Amino acid sequence: MPKILIRADASYSIGTGHIHRTLVLAKKFRHYGYCVSYACVDFDGNLISYIQDEGFDVFTLKDLSEEPLIDILSTEPYDLLVIDSYQISVNTERALRKRTKTPLLCFDDEGNPHNCNYLLNQNLYADTLEYSASNKDIKLFCGSEYALLRDEFSNPKPSTDNHQKPSILLTMGGSDPKAYTVFLLQLIAQLSSSYYTTVIAGKSNPKQSEIKAFCEQHPERFHCIPHTDNMALHINNAGFIISACGSTVLELLYLRKKFLAVVTADNQKLIAQYLQTHELASTISNMDKLSVSHLEKILIDTKVPPLCKIATKNVVLNVITDLQDIRLKKCTPKDSDFLFKLANDKTVREASLNTGPISASEHADWFDKKMQDPKCNIYILYKGSTPLATLRTQEKGHFITLSLAVEKTYRSKKYANILLGLYFDSPMTKSHLALVKRDNLSSNKLFVSNRFTLKRQCENLNFYTRQAYANS
Repeated sequence: MPKILIRADASYSIGTGHIHRTLVLAKKFRHYGYCVSYACVDFDGNLISYIQDEGFDVFTLKDLSEEPLIDILSTEPYDLLVIDSYQISVNTERALRKRTKTPLLCFDDEGNPHNCNYLLNQNLYADTLEYSASNKDIKLFCGSEYALLRDEFSNPKPSTDNHQKPSILLTMGGSDPKAYTVFLLQLIAQLSSSYYTTVIAGKSNPKQSEIKAFCEQHPERFHCIPHTDNMALHINNAGFIISACGSTVLELLYLRKKFLAVVTADNQKLIAQYLQTHELASTISNMDKLSVSHLEKILIDTKVPPLCKIATKNVVLNVITDLQDIRLKKCTPKDSDFLFKLANDKTVREASLNTGPISASEHADWFDKKMQDPKCNIYILYKGSTPLATLRTQEKGHFITLSLAVEKTYRSKKYANILLGLYFDSPMTKSHLALVKRDNLSSNKLFVSNRFTLKRQCENLNFYTRQAYANS
């Protein structure tokens, strides 16, 4: 199993954003068959136990020096090192690449120089920055189309807000070192209109106990949540969101919600400037200037943002296909023998609706018809020059049906996830349908984990569908 090491930190002063966005990356890599571990400094306010609860091993570091990291990378080989840290310099990156030979992916927010193989800047303004990389082979993934969204945003649930009052969601990030949450709660309590407000304040927030006490004193108007595993649901439930001007901004734009973005750190100023220039949201950089009347005006005047290009490209798949030399190609006549052999594999036949063996002449007739059918597409997943798996789609009215099979040598290695990921990496205008035998546990699990929903059961078959979304 290929391995990845992520170097990122959290603390009361750093905040939790580096950990939360790399966790999205880590889960996506894990979905595609990678074993992911973390290396974190044991700062006050770290999220090491939280990372472990998410299922990832953590190497605990004593300081920011490069030697402990080099020791980890030298002990056993890793296929990729990911760095999300403002404290690690370009010189350290250069030393890590030279001494370990491990491919490197770096996060960036401000257009800083890097020495890496891959650079990810998922911010709205990223494509306006010029990167002066000290290595020529760097691959840039810049712009909000490469945004890392948590899984719950892939298939957002409709609002379940039952409150009669207009509602606000207040979230200032993981740590909120400037205690903006408390200040904003006091302002909201003074609004002339009565808003039902949900506050998300985690244990990294130094004012959590004060926030909880405030909400408990006003239960008819305020509710405090210490942590959520479904931010998309809370965002959808709110009529208006007040948020720190960080990664949450991308989630709010993706769901097209009205919001006020509060600058809580210097590295958020570019985001606020972009939001203001393009009239995507209300912003505030100086909290001393925010009054009750100003907030009331913001709540009234802020408009729903237009549709933005958020998370339309899969940076994880881009990196994986580059690292492993994987490509999804349209089928050609030379692939006929591979398909014939795969079709007669014992496991494939058992999973098929027609379980009988297929003769060479039957396959030749079928292959010729499918290659000439404009509503049918056959894809082959290649690793180098080796075919690994196949995916066939057939357009039928409003749906596209699909079926897939993986060569037995490459099963249980997540190549089916990679195949589906590459196929769905392009916008889809039609919904997709997959029929799976109910006793085929691996295929049922595969489709559920790839955003398919079980719609119907009939005799021994499960019917799964995956809907088309504007932002998918």
